[in-house]
Amino acid sequence: MPLNASQCTIGNGEELPMTMQVGMVGSDGIVLAGDMTCTVNPLYAEEGVRHDFSRHKIEISPSRRVAVTSAMDMDSADRLAERVITEVERDSPENRRLRILEIGRAVARLRDFECIAAFLDPHPVLYKFQYGQGGQHVVCDPILDRIHAGDTISPAVFWARKYHFTSLPVRRLVRLAAHEIISAGEINSAIIGGLEIVYSDESGFLLMSEEDTKSLDSQAHKWSAKIGKMILGAK
Repeated sequence: MPLNASQCTIGNGEELPMTMQVGMVGSDGIVLAGDMTCTVNPLYAEEGVRHDFSRHKIEISPSRRVAVTSAMDMDSADRLAERVITEVERDSPENRRLRILEIGRAVARLRDFECIAAFLDPHPVLYKFQYGQGGQHVVCDPILDRIHAGDTISPAVFWARKYHFTSLPVRRLVRLAAHEIISAGEINSAIIGGLEIVYSDESGFLLMSEEDTKSLDSQAHKWSAKIGKMILGAK
């Protein structure tokens, strides 16, 4: 059974999203990017401590035509991701939204969660599913440009809002997506860390190699420092 990860309860009882994810549609495909940090709460507060670990949060279908991110309550999000891949991929595009809503309600455990489902056929499109407020807020929207999941109130969302255009190719969007996720981690390193990127080419969705991801991670940190120096000036 999946761990109860990517979620923690803070002092006032509110749940703090423990992830940052972005989906972007480009001129020749889709980019999904996110952090890899998860946090697990003990079943009983007096019998353990909250701890974190790193894991993948984006799943790619065997056909490589569908990819789905998981955010917030990972038990529910992972179940939805699995069923989108095994069931919704085979369904007609006209039924996707209603099927994702139906499955999302069925797998929910009355805890907030979100998923971004990316489809390449018949044309690139994203679906953002949200389950919140104990089931009072359940929505699924088709997205044609960009969308975030998890810590959607992070100031780092500025980068996609400012520089994302659907006319940009995937090879350029992966740089933007990496910079946004790394920026989110710099702003709030307590809950966001690591980087994974899934992108599409003519063959379908691919998980970026560890070597290339580490290179982008390093570059994004350097871009952040350079931008700061450009704005503030030299010492």
